[in-house]
Amino acid sequence: MANGTDLVEKLEDTVLAAIEATGAGDTKTALSKLLEAQMLLSVIPDGIVEKEQFTFDRESIERAIVNIRRRDNEASSGIVQVLSRPCRG
Repeated sequence: MANGTDLVEKLEDTVLAAIEATGAGDTKTALSKLLEAQMLLSVIPDGIVEKEQFTFDRESIERAIVNIRRRDNEASSGIVQVLSRPCRG
């Protein structure tokens, strides 16, 4: 079994891979990596999770998964959402 440090490194690499995949528009890979990160975070002992200074947590990973699934569902159902920003002229 991997020790906590190995799991932390694997978790960080997995989250970074998910971010890169999201940036490249590869939502399938991003979702897969986020689900893997969620699983890794659940097996890392709580003491190590508390000790590490992650820039992400269980809730942020879960929100990212929900957002990707929502975007995929909207895209497959034909729902288009337009985001606009007011311009000051």
